[in-house]
Amino acid sequence: MFKKCSKSKSGGRNEKDSLRSFVITLLMLASALIFLVLYTFFSFYSISRADSISVGSKTVNEVSEKINNFLLKGFNVLSVTCNTVDFMVGNGAPDGTIEKYIRSMTMANLSSESGSFLNIHGIVNGKFVNGLKENVPEHYFSKNDDWFISAVRAGGKPVISSPYIDPVSHSLIVSVSRLLSDYSSVICIDISMKAIQEIARDISMNDRGVGFILDKSSLIITHRDPSLIGRHVLKDANVDENFRALVGRIIESSKKTTESGVHFDVMLGEERSIVFSSQVDISNWYVVIVVPYSELFGKLMESIVLNAIGIVIIIYLVLYSCIVSYNKRKRLEKEVEAKNAESIEQSNKLISMQTCVIEGMATLIEERDGNTGEHIKNTKVYSQWIAEMLYLKRMFPGIVTKDFVKNICDSAPLHDIGKITVPDKILLKDSKLDPIEMEVMRQHTIQGGMIIRKIFKDVVDKDAFQMALDVAMFHHERWDGKGYPSNLVGSNIPLSARILAVADCFDALVSRRVYKPSIPAEKAFLMIADEAGTHFDPDIVDVFMHLKPKIESYLEHRAQEERRKMESRQSMNASSSDEPAETVEELEEV
Repeated sequence: MFKKCSKSKSGGRNEKDSLRSFVITLLMLASALIFLVLYTFFSFYSISRADSISVGSKTVNEVSEKINNFLLKGFNVLSVTCNTVDFMVGNGAPDGTIEKYIRSMTMANLSSESGSFLNIHGIVNGKFVNGLKENVPEHYFSKNDDWFISAVRAGGKPVISSPYIDPVSHSLIVSVSRLLSDYSSVICIDISMKAIQEIARDISMNDRGVGFILDKSSLIITHRDPSLIGRHVLKDANVDENFRALVGRIIESSKKTTESGVHFDVMLGEERSIVFSSQVDISNWYVVIVVPYSELFGKLMESIVLNAIGIVIIIYLVLYSCIVSYNKRKRLEKEVEAKNAESIEQSNKLISMQTCVIEGMATLIEERDGNTGEHIKNTKVYSQWIAEMLYLKRMFPGIVTKDFVKNICDSAPLHDIGKITVPDKILLKDSKLDPIEMEVMRQHTIQGGMIIRKIFKDVVDKDAFQMALDVAMFHHERWDGKGYPSNLVGSNIPLSARILAVADCFDALVSRRVYKPSIPAEKAFLMIADEAGTHFDPDIVDVFMHLKPKIESYLEHRAQEERRKMESRQSMNASSSDEPAETVEELEEV
């Protein structure tokens, strides 16, 4: 209730606590700066990685699209040629006419593609036809060739072969072939890989990494290293083991997904790399870019290292500044402590004296009333439990706080402080008070308020003072407005006084008084419940009833203590009433 100022018994302990707080603060500051560095690194890394994945995927997809478009031109030429030859075969055109047409398509229509489309040839009506003017040995082209077998198996759909070495030009080519409607004739167009190798020659991700084109059979179609072109990586024992494992994973990853592009991390030797792969739509080729992490994030790491060095310097400067400030503050604190030690000690003595006076006054009042201080203790306990329950249930938000609970514990012993002004003949009367005596008794609420104002106004804080005043003046007000001294109604009665009203009345019912014996707790609970909404705040009564098991346990413990003291107690005054109070109204005089 009071704002106490006390001198530490151990300066060393305070010094250690202060130093501990200072060290903890510095550690928190250093941790925050380190977290900032780590957060910045991972944020930049995450953004950089996402951007790299986006750029890498976009690059391989663009190259794949270019190759796909190039191959589509060959498919279109093949389609036109096949449709025309199919028509000519169906109309019985001579073989010479068909071959002349194929030669004209080879020489006239494909010359514009910079020599990329090498030849149109095929087997029509069981005979080999060749679009080149040069005499090519017929045994170079037969029904055992891959282009013919693949076309027959495709059943009339265009099919592209795996790259192979052309027996005439001895260069790497690919063939696109299609079966005609007679199911025996096949037309094929040979396409040079030079154009495709030109497209993919400098595949990279912003000049970072190495790009190449791979066939699903593990054949390298194009690569920056010429020695790898045309080699079947998975079948060639002379290829680097890491590169062979990479190619195998690319092919396997493409089989496991329906998406055109994939990316994944891989260890190539001792260096971590990220791999981007995209399949060409109309072929079994994969456009691949492999970029080492050192190339992707090297500059980022340099930036992070520089930032880390900067942060370390900042941490050092901050720590140095904090230590200097801490030492200076400690010197000032010692000077201030030395100057104020005497005044603090005097203030503590005064507050201690005031506390003793208050507790002594409250105890004196109860002893005059014959309660030996038990009523102070009990009402304080009940009030505290009610207030704590209100706080836990979040009732009366904004009013019932932790400070409210503390203040009501401190204020409860003062609720009957005004009884110090009530004459003994009234206060100790062992029978019912007459109207005049009752009016004198009721004045203890007003007198209590006056005493609180005189003693505590300038001693305690504003909230504690107001609660002590409310408790002393209004704990006999009724919910229905028939209480005293101000006939307040409902929520106009301060909440602290409504709590004390229940706690005070219950303890009066279950405790022995000079004018009555105690009544059983069960009956007291029923009487309190019956008065909900008339004498007491129904919400307070509801909370109080929830505390019934706890209160009963408390009363049992108190009864055990009373029984132990029974032998030392004097007999009750023979003139006291043998009938317990039957209504809450009969307790108003207390």
